[in-house]
Amino acid sequence: MHSERQVNYVARKKIVFVIVEGPSDETALGLLLDKIFDTNSVYVKIWHGDVTSAPGVDTSNIVSKIGDVITQYANANHYSKEHFQEIIHLIDTDGAFITEENVVQ
Repeated sequence: MHSERQVNYVARKKIVFVIVEGPSDETALGLLLDKIFDTNSVYVKIWHGDVTSAPGVDTSNIVSKIGDVITQYANANHYSKEHFQEIIHLIDTDGAFITEENVVQ
């Protein structure tokens, strides 16, 4: 449960919720995101988890699965959609969809 001070702090700031694959992505992007966004007006929350490759996730349900992640975070922290400024989902495909003729060594 948030203290009154925490709730007031978040009430003034909006949350920019960033979904990345793992801790190395957070390390690589965290400082950059703090520079891109005005930390006086937003709180950048980085969440790691590869939603796109989770069991049972495919093109027909990826949007709802990402929504589930956001909803779980919001519910666990007593936030509503008004607390969020934007949602960013960063993924890399590691060449997963590149045909062999386009691979260069």
